[in-house]
Formats: sequence, structure tokens, C-alpha cells
Amino acid sequence: MSRIAGVFDKLRAKNRAAFIPFIMAGDPDADISLEILKGLPSAGADIIELGVAFTDPMADGPSVQAAGLRALQAGQTLSKTLDLVRAFRRENDTTLHREHVRHSRTHACIPATSRQSAPAFVCVMFMSGQRKEPRPREL
Repeated sequence: MSRIAGVFDKLRAKNRAAFIPFIMAGDPDADISLEILKGLPSAGADIIELGVAFTDPMADGPSVQAAGLRALQAGQTLSKTLDLVRAFRRENDTTLHREHVRHSRTHACIPATSRQSAPAFVCVMFMSGQRKEPRPREL
């Protein structure tokens, strides 16, 4: 079972929805984003979605695009993002989910419910012509 599935199983048993905040790695800089990341579990985060800045964020909305550009301007790289995850993992085991964009503007929000689960929604992006259902990625 994946870490994400385990979190949802625990929440389902408590009949509660998940709180899954988003943070862009490196925004506004590496040190502050690490402090924000470290503070999210005590604020109630069940899973944290971690954005990875890249130079062509066409599928993202304006807020995420701006966060990614600020991170890149502050010197964020994939290597630094992995360092951020390592630093977080030294002190915390809250599940991290890597933002996964498939260069599409088609979004869908579907109920994440099955037998007697708490109400929750999962929002995903689909790439046009994609044949398989997207799978969450964990860090």
C-alpha cells in the first residue's frame, strides 16, 4: 500500500477529509520554504503537495506560475528541491506528494469516495490522448 493510500485509509476510519496544502519548493527562497514546509504538519496537514518549479508552467494557474518563477529567480533547482525534501524528512514523516503536471489544461475533480468514506475530492490533470489514469507520485 502506498503512503497516500495509508493516509486516506486512516482518515476514512475517522470519517474525515484530508487537508492537503500546496507549497512551491523554493518560494520565496529555500530557507523560508523549508520553514513553511516544516510548519504544515503542526497546522494539520495530512499530505503536503510539493510543487517543483520549472521554466514552462503553462498548465498551472497564475498563482502557481508566479510561485514557480519566484523560486527559479531565487535559484531553486531540482537538486535543491530534493535537498529540501531530505531536510524535511530528517524531522518529519508527513506524506509528501510531488505536484505532477502533464502539460494539459484539462482538469477534473472527482469524488475520492468508496464504501462509506469521508467526503473528499481529488483534482487531477489529464493529458490529451492519455490512456492511463494518472497516479499520484510520492516523495
